[in-house]
Amino acid sequence: MPNQKTITEVYNTNGDDGIFQMVKDLLNVSINKVIQIDVNKMGSLVQATGGITMQNPKAFNAEGYEFKQGTVNLQTADQVQAYMTQIDDTDLDASITRIQNVSMELYGNIQKIAHIKKLESFNYYREILYAFSNTVKTNISFNDAKTIVMSYNKALKSTSKLNLHTTDENGAKVVSQTELDSVKTLFDKSLK
Repeated sequence: MPNQKTITEVYNTNGDDGIFQMVKDLLNVSINKVIQIDVNKMGSLVQATGGITMQNPKAFNAEGYEFKQGTVNLQTADQVQAYMTQIDDTDLDASITRIQNVSMELYGNIQKIAHIKKLESFNYYREILYAFSNTVKTNISFNDAKTIVMSYNKALKSTSKLNLHTTDENGAKVVSQTELDSVKTLFDKSLK
């Protein structure tokens, strides 16, 4: 980050409260609710929501699965976990990209679910609920979640993700002040 600390360092030193304070300081916004996603369990949520299809830029093998270059269809939790695996020390950036791509496809599945008007299959939603509760941890109460779903359902259909992009500086990945200012502007605009 611009203050020469990494998010991991802040979390390891001050936990969630340190991250909340860092976001408040960087983006000038208070955080009182948080959602933490266990990437290692994200495959169960992908499986419960019907799988994902995406473009794979480079062929590789992981955990007994072969992922060819081009369109890949990930249906099971094990396939997703294998796809997101870091193959070796040189694969960290590609692994992070694969995790982000799976996350965005899963996000698309969740947005599609928000468009469904009726419960077509109780078992379908039960599986999603189980997978969601195993993958996502939050301090949002059930009553808060009900309010969000009931009051902001339309917002779920048009939400987007803001990413901070890094650049290499003396061998370290750094978020530049320009990038931070750009995201601050987008974040401020989204809150209006």
